[in-house]
Amino acid sequence: MPKKILYVEDNPDAITFFNCIVNKLGDYHFKTTEDGASAIKLLEEEREFEPEMILLDINLPGMNGFEILQHVRNNTAYKHIPVIMFTSSDDHNDIKKSYEFGANAYLIKPDSLNSMKEILSDTFNFWLKHNIA
Repeated sequence: MPKKILYVEDNPDAITFFNCIVNKLGDYHFKTTEDGASAIKLLEEEREFEPEMILLDINLPGMNGFEILQHVRNNTAYKHIPVIMFTSSDDHNDIKKSYEFGANAYLIKPDSLNSMKEILSDTFNFWLKHNIA
């Protein structure tokens, strides 16, 4: 059964890279949303798609990644889902705030396809195969 992943990202190029890589990594079913409102709507209305992991950018139109993270952590139906901040920000305050709000991990998006493949492969292997939740 494919593992379900929600990727919240507003950059079309990042989404394209993600799609290319994840399709080659294994048996994953993923959905992408480009803003926080769409992510929350998907979580609340598409019950057949309950993600087993959420990858979350910080800088999004409307509701930012921190607000989405708080929504997920404050809702008992989603509290168990690992949330990985997957962003270009290396700002110490963003990292600290992410963990304070309940992120499980904080990853800085790499700028090459090979590095992204390695990071996503390692992340998926840990959180979706080896980690017992």
